[in-house]
Amino acid sequence: MIYLSTILMVLIAAVIADNANYELLTNVISPDFCDPNSPVSLSGFFGVKGSKYDSGNSKHYFYWFFEKRSNSLLNESTSTKQQDKVDKVPLLIWLNGGPGCSSMIGLLKENGPCLVNNDGQGIHINPYSWTEAAHVLYLDQPSMTGYSYNSDNTTDDSTSDMAAEDVYFFLQSFFNSDEGSKYRKLPFYLTGESAAGRELLYICNA
Repeated sequence: MIYLSTILMVLIAAVIADNANYELLTNVISPDFCDPNSPVSLSGFFGVKGSKYDSGNSKHYFYWFFEKRSNSLLNESTSTKQQDKVDKVPLLIWLNGGPGCSSMIGLLKENGPCLVNNDGQGIHINPYSWTEAAHVLYLDQPSMTGYSYNSDNTTDDSTSDMAAEDVYFFLQSFFNSDEGSKYRKLPFYLTGESAAGRELLYICNA
């Protein structure tokens, strides 16, 4: 069960030049859920309405963020002088491929801080999570992928340009929010697997 200790609504860039509205909803997750070694866990939805490529639709992108573990779970020391500095810990965005594969697959079955048990009953901590070395944000994109959805629940982003535009404004909203602003100046990497390699190029060009 997820315990939401606070729900904070942050309206970012209420009206952009293209008259689109963007809204970031952040839920602070209990550190006891998934991995208590990660000092901060955030989750929620990023809403966009009236964007350049689909002005008549309202979309909601789901994301889940974990800070780098405060204590390593590996036997060998993974700390270096540079990694120990707060302002040097990188922030990674992880996208699964497809297109249309939920990034929660990456979180719960691949590189996340907690993994689903093989029998599907419960979770266990992953000592080899990427949060051993970095802050990691998992994003379900394009819309209608995983927990992300549209207002009509029928139409997804049909082009890479459409999806990239929304991811770009999600990042702007996250870095300008009260919760995300402290990660704004960190080393930043876009990562993913399979078809996400192509989508990442569009996001970099957005």
